[in-house]
Amino acid sequence: MWKRWCLSVWMGIGALWAEGTAWSQRPPTSTVMLDGRLLRVRWLDGDTFHSVGRPRIKARLEGYNTLENYGPVHRWGTWTAEELDRVNDKASELARSRTWRCETLPEGGGYGRALVRCEGFARALLLRGLAHTYSIRGPADARWNAWQHQAQRKGRGIWAKGVPAYLVTSVHSRNARYRSAYIRLISTRDGSSKKIEHNQRFRTCEWVCREGSCMRYIPYKQRFGSRKASCLR
Repeated sequence: MWKRWCLSVWMGIGALWAEGTAWSQRPPTSTVMLDGRLLRVRWLDGDTFHSVGRPRIKARLEGYNTLENYGPVHRWGTWTAEELDRVNDKASELARSRTWRCETLPEGGGYGRALVRCEGFARALLLRGLAHTYSIRGPADARWNAWQHQAQRKGRGIWAKGVPAYLVTSVHSRNARYRSAYIRLISTRDGSSKKIEHNQRFRTCEWVCREGSCMRYIPYKQRFGSRKASCLR
């Protein structure tokens, strides 16, 4: 019994240590004024945040997209993937720099998330070239596209080394479960998207290029933690 008690104590200490380590690796908190209520949040990147404490909210911001932030997975023009990754970090830094005013929209944001509109923050990102407009149904908001065009003309942020016709924003590979897959592209002119269906199998870390930009294929389970793909380390 004594041995079992000691073992349970040590396991508890180990669990607390692991939890504390994981917590310390999370991004710092900041605040968002959501629907008139001040909410403490963690920004996962420039277009997604989770609340800290109650109420539990996972939010996807509407109207724009930032580049993936789990590693150097984008490139176009003369950018290296590592350079774009460093530029992209500034979107998260801007998100945490102040309290942004946001509102919840009636539509969902996918994957169990709320869809949230933070127009002031979107404007700040787009004018700095730290995001691009994004719409599944036709062109994005004309005003938001105008902010993006201004950043493109001035070569700011991700547009500093040219503007491809489209940005590859997600890459899916055919596998045993899904006989067909797709690649999503976003127009850098008006934010509209197009979906290219295919039946190809991609290797982990393989570059997939379409319409002037490229993105590395990284399965979701290899983006974080101990199973992280070699090209992300």
